[in-house]
Formats: sequence, structure tokens, C-alpha cells
Amino acid sequence: MCLVSSHVHRWTGIGDSTQTTHRKNRIKALGLQSGVSNISAKRRVRASSCNMGKGGDASVVHRPSSKVSKRVPVEKPDFTVGTLRRAIPPHCFERSLLRSSGYVAADLLGMVALYFCSTFIDQPAVPRWLAYGLLWPTYWFFQGAVGTGVWVIAHECGHQAFSKWQVVNDAVGLTLHSCLLVPYYSW
Repeated sequence: MCLVSSHVHRWTGIGDSTQTTHRKNRIKALGLQSGVSNISAKRRVRASSCNMGKGGDASVVHRPSSKVSKRVPVEKPDFTVGTLRRAIPPHCFERSLLRSSGYVAADLLGMVALYFCSTFIDQPAVPRWLAYGLLWPTYWFFQGAVGTGVWVIAHECGHQAFSKWQVVNDAVGLTLHSCLLVPYYSW
């Protein structure tokens, strides 16, 4: 019950029973009596019960529906992060400058190849409806996907996952992030 509906409830007294019960419980919790004509206090309670944005009352516990509560895990899993790390083969944690550089080269080569292909989209032989209806959106999608791959590699440089050397990680990460117009150190 927020904004407009709160005005309807305030002046007409119409409301569903759950909200009304909730409001009465809040009035009792604040030490007010429901029969007292302290309308401004009731309005404060009604306004604090609103679920929109900041400023609501965090002490109110909202019960999830039965379908949601069945999906949410309620006990700790029988494994730990250490168990998961031991399950992954050790060679997966080894950082290789050669392999990482190969991924950067493959992504940059993919971006150049897609750009080269895009230069043929606006040729006179290509109908405008095909160029703007299918070819450009397809180019945007794939170029964005490859560009996201470049961003992920640059981001992983900040986690020192590109190579064993921090200087190399920072140089590659700063260069790639700068080409994508995204800050590196503050990210």
C-alpha cells in the first residue's frame, strides 16, 4: 500500500485484511492504541510500511511465499570453498603469460575481422532494409560479445590472473581498459 493507494485507504478505510492487520500490529508495536484518534501517528505507521525505496522500516519481516521458501536453501551445504578448490585440477590455477596473450590476440583479431566485414554492409549492392534490419544488428551483437571478452580479460588483469607478474598485468589491463574507455585502477 503506497502513494495513491494509501490515500484511498486513508480516506475510505478500504484495504485488504493483511495490510490492515499489519498496520494494527505496527500501531501496537509503537505503543499506540488503535482506538486513539492520533491520525498523524497512524499515517506515519502507514507511510513506514510502504515498501518503496529507501526510508522504509527494515524491522518489518516480510514472509516469502511458500513457492519461494521451498527453493531457498535453509541449511549450509555439505561442502566448503576449500573442498571446491581441491576438486579443481591444480593446472587450472596456473597463470600462463603465453596462453593469456593468445586469448588477447584471438579477441583482438576477432574484433578486427568483424570490423573488416562491417565495411561491406553499406555497399550499394546491399539493400537498406537488409543492412539496417539484419546485418548491422548482427554485427553489433557479435562485436559486443567479442568486446565483452576483451573487457573480461582486462578485468582479470586487475585480479592478477593474466600472468605471474604484476607489472605485466597492470600494463595489459590498463591498455585494454583504456581502449574500451573504462577505468582500470578504480574498477
